[in-house]
Amino acid sequence: MKKISNWPGPKAKAVIDKGRKFCATSTVESDFVPSPDKRAKGAYIYDADGNRFLDFCSGVGVANCGYGNKEIEKAISDHLKKTGRIQYIHHDFYNPESVEFCELLAEEVKKSLNAGCRYKVFLSNSGTEANEAGLKLAFALRPERRKIIVFQGAFHGRTLGSLPLMGNPNYRKDFPMAYEVTRLTFPKTGCIKSIDSFKNELFNLELYGDEYNSLVIELLQGQGGIYFADAEAVALMDDFCFRHQVIFHSDDIQAGYGRTGRFLVSEHYPFLKPDIIALAKGIANGVPVGATVFKAELDWQETGRHASTYGGNALGSAAAIATLKYFKKYRLVEQAEMLGKILRPQLESLTKKYPGVVANPRGQGLMQAVDFIKEGRPDKELCRRVMEEAYRLGLILLNAGESGIRIMPPLVIREKELKQGLKLFDQAIFEALKSIAG
Repeated sequence: MKKISNWPGPKAKAVIDKGRKFCATSTVESDFVPSPDKRAKGAYIYDADGNRFLDFCSGVGVANCGYGNKEIEKAISDHLKKTGRIQYIHHDFYNPESVEFCELLAEEVKKSLNAGCRYKVFLSNSGTEANEAGLKLAFALRPERRKIIVFQGAFHGRTLGSLPLMGNPNYRKDFPMAYEVTRLTFPKTGCIKSIDSFKNELFNLELYGDEYNSLVIELLQGQGGIYFADAEAVALMDDFCFRHQVIFHSDDIQAGYGRTGRFLVSEHYPFLKPDIIALAKGIANGVPVGATVFKAELDWQETGRHASTYGGNALGSAAAIATLKYFKKYRLVEQAEMLGKILRPQLESLTKKYPGVVANPRGQGLMQAVDFIKEGRPDKELCRRVMEEAYRLGLILLNAGESGIRIMPPLVIREKELKQGLKLFDQAIFEALKSIAG
């Protein structure tokens, strides 16, 4: 397969150089620079020098409905033409667009969970804000309970209020923690050691259960490595929370909204009805929108306890309404489930083709991953080189965990595009191994 010559190109390098000079240091690890003038479409996006890439990252699950989506673009354009309003603070006034989206989302969550209760929605601008709103909601409900149960490997957001929830200590170092947490082993499906450790740790909390306010969890960890929580362990969590009146807070920000072949991650655990669900990323196909969905009985008992100037803005709500309608019209949840069943055997075939190098295919729907190993241990250098070679072949990948690569294309990707991307992934592994061998 032909490589992109002279990558990154001069236009990309110019943007990178300027970014290093003027943009705050953040998480940039790639030399990919999206084009400012070539239109992205579906699962394809161009770089600044006009090279076309198949995107197996989708902005970490943001572009669920794909790039250049005319129906969502039309909804945004029509809203602006008709109203001239981008924002009229939703939390101080009832805006028709934001109210409609709250209704649609609350009803969709109720239907997905087959729940008997009513839900309400707080709209914000991002995932970390969605989690923080959930925390404030829970603390306001039980202010005497100051402790939160969280999990190793978790990723819940980088703002100061979400930092204590984060599993990686590197994210937390140097910063003050706003509340106390107890960090448990994440019980990975199929990992007996982690499940046993979790059970012992949870048992040790029984005497102190009434001190805990919430349990916050990604039922499918994203940045932590694409790991599902074991079903039996989740049942134990659910029982613990019920008996001790602890709020069950599910972070669906990356794995929710159809990506795993279910609208919500909780649907993989039919017995589970979380009290709070945090959503963001793909819910408006790239327009910044976060949502905290919660059982109506948990609502704040007085006004002014929480708000946001831009949360629930009319433009974002119009995009979110169009995105949810697009999901249902084109059955993207079912599409993700179907393509996931094609993706898994392909990843398993790579483990057979590269034994002792590619391992542990896992995940669900269009959120799956494999690890890169050497002598049974994580091989971070090989993982890095595979991603680098993939870029040169026109494929955008994203790492996960210590030495994993996750496959997260837009949910609108076609079967032939998915298979073509997997061929590029295979080629990138081959090229990376060849470069290491010298």
